[in-house]
Amino acid sequence: ECPSGVVNEDTFKDIYAQFFPQGDASTYAHFLFNAFDTDHNGSVSFEDFVMGLSILLRGTVQEKLIWAFNLYDINKDGFITKEVHYVLIISVNNGRSQD
Repeated sequence: ECPSGVVNEDTFKDIYAQFFPQGDASTYAHFLFNAFDTDHNGSVSFEDFVMGLSILLRGTVQEKLIWAFNLYDINKDGFITKEVHYVLIISVNNGRSQD
């Protein structure tokens, strides 16, 4: 899908959607893309992706919490409000099968 080792948001969403064929995972994929795009250049390199996975799999508790907070702080204001939490819950639910 990405021979250059770099994906833009649309390609990331297409790849992510393959894991959730019965739902619409595009909103949550947007949030994930932004979490992996740490330098905010509109693309996720293989290095960006591996660094994020490394934190999630082998990081300290503090590093994992920071990464997760960054994922859920979708407007990057330093807060996770009830409204933002609601948007996230809806986006996760939309990605699930509606059977």
